Amino acid sequence: MLNKFTLTVVLGALVIGLAACSEPPKPAEEPVAAAPKAAPEPEGPYYEVTKDDLTTHPDFTSRNIKIMGIKIGDSTADMEKAFGKATQLPTVLDKHYLSFYQDNGLGVYTFKMTAKVDRMELLKAFAGRVADAKIKALLMSGDLKQMRAIFGMEEEMIDKPDEMGVEYIYDARGIRFIKYMNGTNGLRFGEIKKK
Repeated sequence: MLNKFTLTVVLGALVIGLAACSEPPKPAEEPVAAAPKAAPEPEGPYYEVTKDDLTTHPDFTSRNIKIMGIKIGDSTADMEKAFGKATQLPTVLDKHYLSFYQDNGLGVYTFKMTAKVDRMELLKAFAGRVADAKIKALLMSGDLKQMRAIFGMEEEMIDKPDEMGVEYIYDARGIRFIKYMNGTNGLRFGEIKKK
């Protein structure tokens, strides 16, 4: 009985070993439908914050904004060449690094994994370099009537105690206006979110 069992185990192992060495059977070839490709992101027109009057272009969103030649999605290396040396050591966040440039007038969030620019925020200290008089005045004053005259009624308002401020959200354009408790105002360009 034990010999028959041993013989069965050895023959089974031999069959399995030979089967593993052979090529797997090829499935019948069926035409594979091509997966639909996502539409590429539109290229331009780009509006430079330090040169263009943004508010004269009603179609401007975070996707077509450049700050000193840098747009969302650019590499950290390109960003550092354009903005110069950081004025503060980067803050480590969950998925991002937050660095400040141009005498703390420009905050930049970069992805840790890809080293690409994810969000850029103009702060009150950068207002002097902004070409658009309406955006410059908004950053300086923080006047909500001005904000609504430029962007329309906000989609929502969120109190952000962790950031010590209040965000006025225009996610369909990828824009958020932030009033910080310390008196600073910020205009953040980030991801466009469809509602």
